[in-house]
Amino acid sequence: MDSLGERCYGPRVSLRLVVVSGPCIGSQLRLGQHTVLEIGRSPAAALTLADPQVADLHLKLYREGDGFTCFDLTGAGFLHNRQRTLKARLAVGDVIEVGAHAIRLISDLPEMVPRLDRAAIPPAASAAPAGGAALRALQGNDAGRVFPLDDRAVTIIGRGATTDVTLWDIRASRAHARIDRQGSAYRLSDLNSSNGTFVNGRRITTHHLRPGDTIRIGTSLLEFVRSG
Repeated sequence: MDSLGERCYGPRVSLRLVVVSGPCIGSQLRLGQHTVLEIGRSPAAALTLADPQVADLHLKLYREGDGFTCFDLTGAGFLHNRQRTLKARLAVGDVIEVGAHAIRLISDLPEMVPRLDRAAIPPAASAAPAGGAALRALQGNDAGRVFPLDDRAVTIIGRGATTDVTLWDIRASRAHARIDRQGSAYRLSDLNSSNGTFVNGRRITTHHLRPGDTIRIGTSLLEFVRSG
């Protein structure tokens, strides 16, 4: 079986774990040459989470080739792309959740298009991919762009460089909101953002999205669209 790096990007890709939601948001760990590492509340863990719901040593990751397999150490399990499990092989973009924290495995490969050079990014088509769901930017610096949602179980929205939907919007939090795909349904949740998340003009904590719903994040207005 091909290793994670070879499957996704080629051998010896540089990887890191980034906390994308929870009290320790923004914390990260470059995996480098680690062969075994632990995640937990203890200062002895390679990635420490200040979270009473997290055990001192909660998860253990083992390097296998160019990738990692994650094991639960508590017997309670953890969420891997929203599915509870005791063990998971991690691919780039996967999200693991433990306690109040969500952690994403990210590749450090350089982007083909500079993230801040918005003029170099052509507007995307104005419709969702065939048979899929997407966010279409109606207002703001990203107006005209379309962000597909069907290729992941969890989508993080914000202005941070590690988000899935990155908004060029200073009034958006680094990790502002998340969308969880549950079968054919999509649930939007605010991530304790500074300026709030609004759907159809009303501030929300969580909201089950329907086609045509408009989402206000900072100065950006996004529409949830589906086709098929």
